[in-house]
Order: sequence, then structure tokens, then C-alpha cells
Amino acid sequence: PIMKDKLHFFVAGEFSDRSAPNGGVAIGRDASITFDEVQPIVNYVRQTYGYDAGTIGEVTIKRFSDNLFGRIDYQINQNHRLTVRHNWVDAGDDNLSRTNANYFLGNAGYEKTSKTHSTVAQLNSSFGGRYFNELRIGRTTIDDVRKVGDLFPFVTIRLPDSRAISLGTENFSGKNVLEQDVIEVTNDLTFTAGRHTVTIGTHNEFFGFSNLFVRNPYGTYEFDSFEDFQLGRPSRYDYTYLLPGGKDRAEFDVRQYSFYIQDQFDVTDRLTLTAGLRYDVSTFPDKPSHNPMVLDSLGRRTDGVPSSMGSFNPRIGFNWDVMGDRSTQVRGGIGYFSGRTPYVWISNAYGNTGVDYASFTCRGAAAPDFVADPHSQPTSCAGSTSLAPGIINLTNPDFEFPQVLRTSLAVDRELPYGFVGTLEWIYTKSVQDALFQELTVGPQDGVVEGRPHYRRATRGFSSVTDITNTDENYSYSITAQLQRQFAGKWDASVAYTYGEAWDVTSTTSSQAYSNWRYNPIDADPNNPKLRPSNFDVRHRIVAQGSYQLDLLPNAPTNISLVYVGESGRPYSYTYASTDINGDGSADNDLIFVPADPSQIRFQGTPEQQQASWQALNAFIEKEECLREARGKVLERNACRLPWTNQFDVRVSQWLPVPRMAGHRVELNLDVINVANLLNKDWGKVRYVPNQNSTLLRAANTTPDAQGRVLFQSFGGRSSIHNISDLSSRWQIQLGARYVF
Repeated sequence: PIMKDKLHFFVAGEFSDRSAPNGGVAIGRDASITFDEVQPIVNYVRQTYGYDAGTIGEVTIKRFSDNLFGRIDYQINQNHRLTVRHNWVDAGDDNLSRTNANYFLGNAGYEKTSKTHSTVAQLNSSFGGRYFNELRIGRTTIDDVRKVGDLFPFVTIRLPDSRAISLGTENFSGKNVLEQDVIEVTNDLTFTAGRHTVTIGTHNEFFGFSNLFVRNPYGTYEFDSFEDFQLGRPSRYDYTYLLPGGKDRAEFDVRQYSFYIQDQFDVTDRLTLTAGLRYDVSTFPDKPSHNPMVLDSLGRRTDGVPSSMGSFNPRIGFNWDVMGDRSTQVRGGIGYFSGRTPYVWISNAYGNTGVDYASFTCRGAAAPDFVADPHSQPTSCAGSTSLAPGIINLTNPDFEFPQVLRTSLAVDRELPYGFVGTLEWIYTKSVQDALFQELTVGPQDGVVEGRPHYRRATRGFSSVTDITNTDENYSYSITAQLQRQFAGKWDASVAYTYGEAWDVTSTTSSQAYSNWRYNPIDADPNNPKLRPSNFDVRHRIVAQGSYQLDLLPNAPTNISLVYVGESGRPYSYTYASTDINGDGSADNDLIFVPADPSQIRFQGTPEQQQASWQALNAFIEKEECLREARGKVLERNACRLPWTNQFDVRVSQWLPVPRMAGHRVELNLDVINVANLLNKDWGKVRYVPNQNSTLLRAANTTPDAQGRVLFQSFGGRSSIHNISDLSSRWQIQLGARYVF
């Protein structure tokens, strides 16, 4: 203490550094791409352009986090206490994507850094023993920056069998900075009135955002072969550049106001009702830039972000002690919930108006020759002298922030021998969730590979992505749990959960266009069908147990075991960099699974075509989801990863400090994924990058009379799933703590 019983301080620091092999695959470890395929490319780039593409093989990924926390408590008087605290975090994390579908060389990675300063002043006050007030005022600044190495255009070179190698400055990280300044004012007043405990409060946040995000800022090229790269002839070119007079950053403010009241009502000694009302409203005092071309072409305004958006969230819950002795309790509730507001989706409308940046894509013969200078990239497609079209993001005038209706019901029952059994059901239904639509998709003009084909209506723009709402998404879970609290030197619990989650899009990206572009579809891309969500886990078992041993006098030893087993996440198969349905995205078309050779066309001689079919047919037979989809388009997330098992063990030893009552040292030994320590083939975790695997690439997307396109030769796949390197290894962690 600074002043006894009056003024106290507390300071804590935590510093961590971690180095580990890169995730995914590496040449010499699970990679289907070979050293002989990569080395000539690396040599050519170094000799021709003087650029070092980076490490070919295993890369060490580093992660650090420095955290300092300080707090001062001041007891003003008997009824008022003031607390001021500050938290500083400086963290960095290397990122490098490597899969068998696309193998990034070392300098295509980036470091994601984040610095946070957070200061909060809190005043707790008591008035007459009946009223309690908590006032919090805080400010937080967050600076997120992606750091890259030497600048170079981002280059992807296609290899046979839907594989690729990428090098250069990663196309989403070259210019990627987000600065946030947040002021928070919260006040909660709680008081009692008979059997009621009432809380009335307000929570207000004032955000300032400054976002520099430019996709493809140094040029992004795709080549169909290494030979095409040597000739400088790409099959695709993407570029974004700042227009004269344009704003390089999306900068805007948001004001969020929340008002709420809650009443906890003890109806009887056995029944408690908790009811609440909450209203949240966000206002946007700043408007994006106005683009008159969008208004003339689409009748929509780029500055048409709603001035405010609000949501009303009533809810009620109960807890019923059936017998009055806590032996059987029934609990549940129903209400509306909004969650954290995703302002990043709104920020897209500020950064992609077509007034500040020109952003465009050139394909085929329209792709200009390769230029290695990252600062002198072509500003139009080959043969064009007009201003390149822009990428536009719009916010539907009727868009509302996500809101769900959630209900739950559970029963807890005391059982013999100190056990408690629980059965719980939770159901969540979207009232309004985010849906992304691409307005350049035109009417249907045919059927290709078992799905509708669309004619694009570019309307003078590269893409126009609109964010609107859907109410189709839902999820539910049922959990049965048996647990025993610690008594008689041991405790244990086991729980099983069955759940389902369904959605039309799993919205995994901060970019509106990416949420649309990468959503696998089998029909209309703007009205995707309800399918299993990326977050759908059907079966999950969690069990734990601990036992206390008395090996040393007054120094207990605790041994605990935790098991987590769950069914695999879902994933899909799409075509590789191929726009089958003509909607403008080469990344979202689910594959048509042929039932026989007549339903697919391969390039090459008859013998080569037969070999491609045999390789594809063998692969289909290995995948249950593909076998069941023969003769039709695969549904999104129809495939499943294998079941995973993980066992973790902890041994904890307490050691009392002699002649110092209440002081002790705790020594901890953690063995993570102990099954892999016992057997190298156990504890493996398999995954599919982005829960989407590419399988076939078209050589020509012009369909024949039967709606079949021409595919490149297929030589088979060595494996179906990737193995997560670090998660599949055993790890040991030693720790010590001094308690006083």
C-alpha cells in the first residue's frame, strides 16, 4: 500500500516469446510440391529481377506478446472507492500460408503487429446501503499493422493437379493498417425494492476509425505455368491504385448508445425471474464519398450509409428450485441479443466508393504483360486507355445489424454419491444476419456443369457488393452432463453435446466482397441455399478428472486429465481459379461430381483423358461425400473431417514455504496432446484450409452442347486432408507460481 487502508497499487507484467514450425505443409514435410519444382522459380526471380523470394522449406514462425498492467485503488471514504487502471499490450505474430493447393514462399508472409493502450477510471459508490452505483470512463487506442518484407508484385504460378506456388508481397497485407480510438462511458445504478433487485444503466462508446486497406496494391498476377511466367504473360492481373484527389484511408466516427434496465424478482423462495430491456443505437455522423456514376447506373448512393441503426432487445429468464432444497432446479430463458457490432463491414462502404481508388481485374488476353517494379504497375487492361473500373461496396438502406432470438431450457438434478446431472437445450434463430450480394451478376443465360450460368452486367464497375440481411440462419444444441465437485480427494465430469448450425453464408472475412466471393454455391450466388455452417460441430465430448495425492506432508500433489473429442468440421470442394457459372468469381463454384466418363471432359489425347478420369474416379471413391454426390453438384459443406481426440495431463505440486504462513510455491507440469507423446500416430489433427478444397481447373470454360467445360488433366491427389503441424504434436510446459 501507498497509504495503509487508503491507497493501494498493483503492477503486473507478462512477457512471452514463441517460435514454432510454420503451420500447414512444408517441402520435406507433407508437401506435394517438390523442391525441384520450386528451386528453378526462385533462381529465375533472383537472377532476373534481383528479388529474394524467401525460404523454400520449413519456416520458423515467431510470436511475441508483452503485457504490462498497473492499478491504483483509492478508498475516498466509507461509501466511495476510486480505481484507475492501465493496460499496455505490444504483440506480434508471423503469418505464412502453406497448403498443397497453394504453397507460399517465405517472403510472401507477413507479421501482424498490434499495440493497445487502455485506461479506465471506475468509481464505485454506495448510498444508504440500498443504492449502489458504478461509473466507468475509459479510453482505448489500438494500432494494428501488417508488416511485409521487400516489395514485389504478388505472383501465383499454377502447377499440374490444381497446385500452385505464390511469391512476393501478399496481396492483402502490403497496405493494411487499422487505427482505433474508443472512448467509453458506462454507468450502472443498482438498488433493491422488496423482492426486486433493479439495475438501470447506460453504456456508450465513441469510436474513431482510420483504416488503410488496399487489396493488390503492388499488382497481383496469376500464370498458368512457369513458362508463361518466364514469358511475362499472365492469365489474370489485379491492381488497385489511388486516384488523383482520392483519400488513401477510410476514416469515420461511430457513436453507440445503449440503455438498459433489468429486474431480478424473487417471486418466492423457490422461483426467481430476471427480465430485462435493452436498446442499442449506432449513429454515423460521417458519410462515405459520393460517386455519381453509381447513382446513374444503379440508382444507389455510395454515401447512403444509414444515419443510425438501432435494435430493441427484450429478454426474460427464470430459475426454479423445484423442491426448495436445490436438489432439482429448472432454468431457462428467451430473448433477443445483438452481440458486438461488426463495424468493419460498414467500413467497406467508406473505403470502396470508386472515387478514391481504382480497382480492377484483367483476364486472359486482356491481362497486361508482367511488370516487376511494384511502384510502376499497369493502370489498365491490355489495349485499354480508359479509366479502370472500381470496386464498389454499398450498404442496403434497410440493412440492420445482426440480431438473434435465443431460447434455452435446462434442468439440474442432484444424484447419489455427490454427482449432479444436467440436461440443457439451446436454440438460436437469426432475426437479421448479414448477407452479401454482388450486383454485377446478370440474368441466367444457360446451364453449365449442372448449375445455372449467368451473364455479367458490369455496369462500368469491376464489382458492386451490397450488404443486406437474411433471417434463415439457425443453430441448436442439446447437452447432457454429469459432474462431481471436488470431495474425498477427487472430482470428475463428462459432457456430451449434439448440435447443428445452418447458414446461407458463414461470413468469415472482414471484406464484404470476400464474404461473397468465397462462399461456395451451387446455384444463385446472390441467394445461397441454407447449408451446414462452417462452425457446425455435430458431436462433442468433454471429460475431465482430477485426483489429489499426499506424497509429501502438507504438500498435496494433484493430477488431472482432460479429454476433448469432437466430430470433424465440414468442408467443400470447388473448382480451382475457374469461373464456371459466369458470376465473376473464380473461387466459389462447387464441383459437379461425374457419375461416369461421359459427364466430364478432359484435355489431351484419348489415353490422357482416360488416365485423368481414372485418377479422378479413384479420388471420388475415397471421399464419401463425393461418392454420394455422383451425377450432381456437391452441396456446400457436405464433406466432413475425421473425428479428433486430444488428451491433456497436468501434474501440480504445492510446496509450503517454511516459517511463512500462507505462502506457498506451486509447480505445474502440463503435457498437451499426451497421446502423441505415447504414439506418434495418435493425436493427429486434420484440416482443410478455409474449409474449402480445390480439385479441378478448367482449360476452357466455353461449354459444349451438354453444358460441359474442358478441364485440365488430373493426375490425382496424394492426400485428402492436411495435418495441422503444431496441434498434432505433443507439447510440455513447465510453470511456477508463488502464492502469498
